Amino acid sequence: MANNNDRSSSSARRSYPPCPDGGWGWMVVFGSFMIHVIADGIIYSFGLFYYELAKHFGESKTATSMVVSIMNGTTYCIGPIASALTIRFGCRAVTIAGSIFASLGFFLSTFAPNIFTLYGTIGICAGVGFGLMYLPAIVIVTSYFEKRRAFATGIAVCGSGIGTAIMSPLIEYIINLYGWKGAMLVISALLINCGIFGAMFKPVPSIKIEITTDANHHNINNDDDNPIELKESTKSMLVCMENPKDSSIQSSVEIHLNPEESINGEQCDDVIKQRSHSFTPGFLYREDSFYSGSLMNIHKSEQKLSTIHHQQQRMDKIKRKSDSDCCLFKKLNFPDEIKENLSEMIDLSLMRNQVFLIFSISNFLTAIGYHIPFIFLKDWIVDNRIGSPQETGFFTSIIGLFSTISRLVFGYISDHSFVNRLWLYTFSVTLCGLIIISNTLATTYKLLAIFCAFFGITCGTYVSLTSVVLVDLLSLEKLTNAFGLILLFQGVASILGPLFIGFIYDLSGAYDTGFHVIGSLVTFSGLMLILIPICNNFKSMKKLFLY
Repeated sequence: MANNNDRSSSSARRSYPPCPDGGWGWMVVFGSFMIHVIADGIIYSFGLFYYELAKHFGESKTATSMVVSIMNGTTYCIGPIASALTIRFGCRAVTIAGSIFASLGFFLSTFAPNIFTLYGTIGICAGVGFGLMYLPAIVIVTSYFEKRRAFATGIAVCGSGIGTAIMSPLIEYIINLYGWKGAMLVISALLINCGIFGAMFKPVPSIKIEITTDANHHNINNDDDNPIELKESTKSMLVCMENPKDSSIQSSVEIHLNPEESINGEQCDDVIKQRSHSFTPGFLYREDSFYSGSLMNIHKSEQKLSTIHHQQQRMDKIKRKSDSDCCLFKKLNFPDEIKENLSEMIDLSLMRNQVFLIFSISNFLTAIGYHIPFIFLKDWIVDNRIGSPQETGFFTSIIGLFSTISRLVFGYISDHSFVNRLWLYTFSVTLCGLIIISNTLATTYKLLAIFCAFFGITCGTYVSLTSVVLVDLLSLEKLTNAFGLILLFQGVASILGPLFIGFIYDLSGAYDTGFHVIGSLVTFSGLMLILIPICNNFKSMKKLFLY
């Protein structure tokens, strides 16, 4: 036990390469930014196609909304699988594959004879492609930055808002020029360019490790010139290796030695090769992979991820869980890395945590209404004769512009210790719901522009604060598990929301009732977060009473 404590106490020990906080990382940020511009810009502007598809195929609003619902739902639900594939093959390969899937989905849609074919081409194929691009584009930035992480991820994700502002008028113009099929061909060509930007996702440079030995102890030196001493009595050594399949995948390996074993020269290499192949995790096993804020503001007691000992413990825990009989994925014929990651990200045991249960229900209800204005804005404008269909791109651009400003401003503000991020998140979500309800009052050009601006501000804040609030509530070590479940909840909610609006329109012939119900759910999702501080205070009082 003493030896383990000695190892965990060294701040110099890392199981992964130190974040460069610059250099090629800025090219990675640019690549991620451009992927967000193209992919998210298309996703959030897809409501422009909703109107055209309903008119072309003559199907009900419910049937037409299924196209968007399935696409959004697949994009989120594929998150845990995209995470596992990223561990297996690296960010670069998964992003390129995602761009091919998304591009192919839009290309095949031009040959669709009916709306049901689009469920497969746009809903499944393009949705899988967007999901495979979304996750690597985020985690590659977090692997390159630590001190400047909040700034770097802020630049990357604001591409969503800028993309919405640019793509909306562009897509509207192309639809008017070439029709919806011609527009989908252009989008297919744009999406394949995401593979070029994904090729910029070069793996983080490796640490060079030198091992020198003498009769009494072994020194392991890394690039930071911080030696790590391992006394021979520990009978083990820790080394950082590259996975031969992908140099982006780093692993910390503990090699146990017998007293008579030598670790000089080639014998050391043989020992490492023989004993490290059984468990080689990727960098997504870092607990901070999905954290968009600055690590400098997390309490030092939570920054255990930097120690080899803690990382090895976490890897062993995941391995034991993936090998257990209760693992849902044990019988699936998947590689070990994929089964281990799915087991980590889809661990329902976290649902026993009252705080996470409240947050997950709230996030589910929020996600039901998040995409509604994006999808139905064009149909709303035409239905209420506020403007011509050609002017819809302008209003969607307003949402994208103010969403960008919101992500940058509130992302920066929330990274300071004097801001209560939970209350800021609660206020934004509650206000977002009230704005969706008020959309039914936006019956003039100016009022609709104001609605779009405020919706952009609140939805941008919601997106930028989700991961940092999760860490505040649950700690960094539970973020991977929590983020995986949140992605699944958002996926299911993204399917239900548009379907409900379309169904209500088919029944009543208007959008008012649907917007009122969805807006009320989002408002309630914000107000219910007030229960979290109450729950935490109750737990504190209970502990005080018991002890």
